[in-house]
Amino acid sequence: MISKHIHTIIKQIESSPLVVTNDLHTYLDSPKKGYISGTITFLDDSTLAMIEVLIETPHKIDKVKYRYHYMDKNNKLIFRYDNAPHLKNLSSFPHHKHILAGKPEKAIATLMPSLKQLLDEIADYVYKNF
Repeated sequence: MISKHIHTIIKQIESSPLVVTNDLHTYLDSPKKGYISGTITFLDDSTLAMIEVLIETPHKIDKVKYRYHYMDKNNKLIFRYDNAPHLKNLSSFPHHKHILAGKPEKAIATLMPSLKQLLDEIADYVYKNF
């Protein structure tokens, strides 16, 4: 199930009309634990550095760790979703989003985004700024 899930993620990324290249790597530690990590480059030369640590449970795939770090073509942070357990005051702990809407960077409560939501958010940014 893990390898099928990873294959689905890669197909979604490769089928996006915004994606120019990707350098994704997958690792299967066991039939029930895997990773996907790497960088995706979009039409405007913005990039998404991502990692997902996946564990298969009896009824689903759990994303136990994730980070989606989206940067413009100058490597300036636009946003980052992650579940690092450092913002205990947020209602969505450990899930949160770092945004750079001006300065300083701030973190807000949010749920873990689906890949579709993430690509849609990036598409909005690319089409608005390309």
